[in-house]
Amino acid sequence: MEESRRRRRRRRSVKDCSRKRRITSSASATLRLADLDTLFSLLLAALSKAQALPGPRFTHLSLVKKCLRRLRLAVLSDWENPTLPCSQHGLPVPVLSLLPVIIKSRFLDVASLGLEVVGTAALRSLEMNEQIALDSEIVSGLIWVLSSSSRKLKTAACSVMLDLCSSSVGREKLLASSALESLMSLNHCGEL
Repeated sequence: MEESRRRRRRRRSVKDCSRKRRITSSASATLRLADLDTLFSLLLAALSKAQALPGPRFTHLSLVKKCLRRLRLAVLSDWENPTLPCSQHGLPVPVLSLLPVIIKSRFLDVASLGLEVVGTAALRSLEMNEQIALDSEIVSGLIWVLSSSSRKLKTAACSVMLDLCSSSVGREKLLASSALESLMSLNHCGEL
């Protein structure tokens, strides 16, 4: 009798979990313009709190990571709504302005997710790739990440640089900013 009750509870909890997964995956598959504004606001607030407060920042960092994951999903999703400013290009300009701060973050997970967003956006469209390449702060942030002690971050930065090289503007900007020399010095030192 007791065992049959446990089985029913397990079945219910499994059904509830699968129902919650379906709801959250469909909700995060597409972002509306209001969601992007909210995402930018949350990301900006959480970043400022995580950088400013000494002591435990786990709440702010988890919010930053959640926003970055959602942003990456937004770039990956197939937006069909032409009214969105990012439907053709990948990311709105306010979010792009936060990316240099994110990829230079002292928190490994945040910087890594930021690099994933930059790489994904660079591959989203030629226009987005060029917009990222023309942002000197993002390019200098990529070069700065190459001096990191984290192999994971170095690999992610190299991946983003390869993504940016898919456009002629990206190649030109990376050459002009001495990214090639930084990559060659890493390879020469055996750090990659």
